[in-house]
Amino acid sequence: MKLPACDLIPCVSRFCLKEWQDNWNKCMKNKLQSICPAIGTAVHSLTVCNHESVILSRLRISHTHLTHSVRKQYT
Repeated sequence: MKLPACDLIPCVSRFCLKEWQDNWNKCMKNKLQSICPAIGTAVHSLTVCNHESVILSRLRISHTHLTHSVRKQYT
């Protein structure tokens, strides 16, 4: 019995998502897990533009210019 390849796509997709989630769960001290603990479930707001979404994500993980800038003070 032959099956079309398109019938396998959902199964392969679920398998890949499960493997990716397993790897995600194994990561220790991952700051992004507090924002998105489950892979593939991120809900993006339609009212927030991409630029604002990036800013909000960076603020959630404490990645700002202030915390990551390297400034040398000359005396």
